[in-house]
Amino acid sequence: MNTLAAIMKSLLTLFLLLSMGKLFAQPNEKMKFELSDSYKKDSIQIENNVEFYKYSDKHTDSIDAVRFKIKITNIGNQPIPNFENVMGRSEFLKLFINGKDSYDMNIQNGIGSNKIQYIGKGESDVFETGFILGKNSGIYTYKNPIKLMWKYLGVNSQIVVVDIVSKKIME
Repeated sequence: MNTLAAIMKSLLTLFLLLSMGKLFAQPNEKMKFELSDSYKKDSIQIENNVEFYKYSDKHTDSIDAVRFKIKITNIGNQPIPNFENVMGRSEFLKLFINGKDSYDMNIQNGIGSNKIQYIGKGESDVFETGFILGKNSGIYTYKNPIKLMWKYLGVNSQIVVVDIVSKKIME
């Protein structure tokens, strides 16, 4: 009987350890997304907005800044990933400046659950990144107007031409 009790105790301990491992494990969920390119182009509306504004906080006086914003709207019947989760953003969202991936770290960083969230038909989500327009700001080094474009799920937004130095959005 002692042998049976010892085996049961060992099995119970093993079960508890495995359960705890699943509880605290950070799953590396890789999104598998099965939507055709034509469906994505017909079912995802992408808006590309740029705005200049004054940034201030308790540490700085008001300073010029620029905000690059993307808004997606799901006009199809199948759910699409929202921007809440860093994993979903980093896998499906890119910001291009002059045709090159800007590797914007705001897309890659943030806090949130490991569970990908989705938006359904008729729902929208917004993500934005911004830059202070100080003399040492990386975005401020663009002396000529830049062409700004977002790519979400392989679908391109319209291109917006922005003059960072003059703080103008070009037509």
